[in-house]
Amino acid sequence: MMRSAAALVLCLLWSGSVFAQDFPMFVQRSALEHISKALCTPTEYCQPATESELQNPPFSEKTASEIVTAAIFSTMVNNCQLDYRVKVFLPFMSKLRQSGLYSEREIALAGMMHGNTMGLTSDRPEYQCTEQVKDRLNFAGVN
Repeated sequence: MMRSAAALVLCLLWSGSVFAQDFPMFVQRSALEHISKALCTPTEYCQPATESELQNPPFSEKTASEIVTAAIFSTMVNNCQLDYRVKVFLPFMSKLRQSGLYSEREIALAGMMHGNTMGLTSDRPEYQCTEQVKDRLNFAGVN
């Protein structure tokens, strides 16, 4: 069920619909709806999202967009057979943690958003390992 709803949103997203700008917030809400599947500590799962949290998600649109952008970058790195965890994911998550702005629950949410976005974008033609993508990765110092 979740996968088909996400696929519909992705179709709308890449068809140029008005949902494109809302995609990061959609990803955040979807991750919040399943936050209880994430670890908030090394041994404990997160509590389910409250109605208040769903109505007022913790990440701003800017931060949600940064998380989704990192995930799309991870998708391109992964599709070029490079270790996205070392090249993108772990440094990005470390940056979030070191900022001191986010709770462990919010860090877990960011991780879920990252993973969900990668899952939703991994088969997109524009994120496959083409020469243009390789050039972007080389330009960014990821090789």
